[in-house]
Amino acid sequence: MSEKELIENLGTIARSGSKAFVRQVQEKRQKYKEATGVDLNEASVRESIIGQFGVGFYSVFMVCDKVDVYSKSCNGGQGYYWTSDGTGTYSIAPCDNIERGTKLVIHLKDSVKDEFTDKNRVEAVIKKYSAYLMFPIRLNGSKITSSGAVWTKNPSEVKEWEHKEFYQLISNHYDSPFYTYHSHFDATKFTAQALIYFPTTHQERFGGARLKPGVSIYCRKVLVKKNAPEIIPDWLRFVKGAVDSENIPIHISRENMQDSELIKQLQESLVMKIVDFLKRQSTKDPSRYLKWYDEFCGFIKEGVCNDYKNRSRIAKLLRYETNKTHANEKVSLDDYIDRMKQSQKTEIYYLSARNRDAALKSPYMEAFADSDIEVLFCYAQIDDFCMKGLGGYRGKDLVDIEKSTSVQASRPDDHALTEDECRRLGKWLRKQFPHRIEKAEMTLRLKTHPAVLVDHQAQSYRDYLTRLGEDVRPSPQRMQINPSHNIVRGLYRLIEEDEHKALAVARQLVNNAFIAAGIIDDPKDILPDIYDVMELSLGLHPDYELAKKRHQKALKENEEWQQKEVERLRKIGEEAS
Repeated sequence: MSEKELIENLGTIARSGSKAFVRQVQEKRQKYKEATGVDLNEASVRESIIGQFGVGFYSVFMVCDKVDVYSKSCNGGQGYYWTSDGTGTYSIAPCDNIERGTKLVIHLKDSVKDEFTDKNRVEAVIKKYSAYLMFPIRLNGSKITSSGAVWTKNPSEVKEWEHKEFYQLISNHYDSPFYTYHSHFDATKFTAQALIYFPTTHQERFGGARLKPGVSIYCRKVLVKKNAPEIIPDWLRFVKGAVDSENIPIHISRENMQDSELIKQLQESLVMKIVDFLKRQSTKDPSRYLKWYDEFCGFIKEGVCNDYKNRSRIAKLLRYETNKTHANEKVSLDDYIDRMKQSQKTEIYYLSARNRDAALKSPYMEAFADSDIEVLFCYAQIDDFCMKGLGGYRGKDLVDIEKSTSVQASRPDDHALTEDECRRLGKWLRKQFPHRIEKAEMTLRLKTHPAVLVDHQAQSYRDYLTRLGEDVRPSPQRMQINPSHNIVRGLYRLIEEDEHKALAVARQLVNNAFIAAGIIDDPKDILPDIYDVMELSLGLHPDYELAKKRHQKALKENEEWQQKEVERLRKIGEEAS
């Protein structure tokens, strides 16, 4: 630098080169507009303030008592010596025997001498904040940084080994990324370069610690914030990479970004770019995408649940098995809609089950299998939240078949109970099991099963409440009975012949319906009822008095629980008011 440049750039902390710089940018834009009528984007006529001598330079006084600057302009001429103790004054004088360039001599404070004379500490600071500047940095003669940032290069010019090397550096992984998204994009208020890596696996799947954000923010290759949560939503915490935008205004300390609205827009743009990229990959190579999806589908579903603005876009990435696919073969919601039966009209059907076998054998599947209607199979606990959160897709409602009554399996046969007989049986069941059955009614949705529950609380949600420590004792349920089933017909006759036997059979009928709905929390609770039915099948006589006591005990416990629940809700209401 010349004497004038030293004075302008280092002479006044208030100016720090930045105010003059901003003024020059504004003047240049105005002159260009007057000459051509075109208003240039500010980013196209400016250089970054970050990296200029000035604001960053003065932070050195946090760790030193004095700074000496020896500088000679690249245009030749006299060299100069500039010095300051950071108290607001400085001195400048000619100095001979100086080579072109600038040298800083930092006189460290006693309190930090041990820290900042340690080679490893200095190297760590350089690599953290300035690892990807245009020019390499040497420490004690050894090159410790590269000469460029991978994300700022033309994507077509970056070699595979460069991606692998950078990915391993920022992720602490030892493999290659599964997918790489590298793009430059523009928006109304910013331009940015993004380099996003999609890992092959992740620790959360195996019960490991929750992942932390893995995308860092840079401004013209200078680190602004490492692994910044502001730039990526939590559901995308599995991706690794870097985003660079020269439009990001930051504090001198680089710890905080000032324009929250701009950061929000940058995040929104990045999310859309990432989701659209994954959508393209799923179309380009479906089998390869499915391999990645099986590992990371939990994050995608989390995005559908929590990212309200983008959930319809994210939903395009979902994949599910159905009753019409082979095991491990999955379809998208778009695939499902494109091959829907006309009779479905506006409903996409799904079923929550622990696995494929359980789904296919579910009593709720009978009517849909009989009607040749495709049903999505949801095996994960988050799926139920995902489907309810999404609600619908492309104008079609997402409907849980356990709660749907719109599809019927067949007409009742000639030996079936009549509607009137079903009403009487339902009334009797409601009388005997008021703590378990709210209503029992006839249905034509079943073929091989005698009864099912409808409109019950999903098992996944019950499991969630249990983890929160909530008492999830099931309330009285709505039950549907199959008038053509032998057990239902036999039970109806048995009520008149032997009510004790009828109660034993009815208890197990209700138990089985609760099991199919996933509402039996502890199977051991129903073992006595199973033993009673087994004794009946052997021609023996169960201890009806003991069974009656169990039944009365269950009624009393349920009554006490309901009283506690009423009291709990009353207190909640009082606190809310």
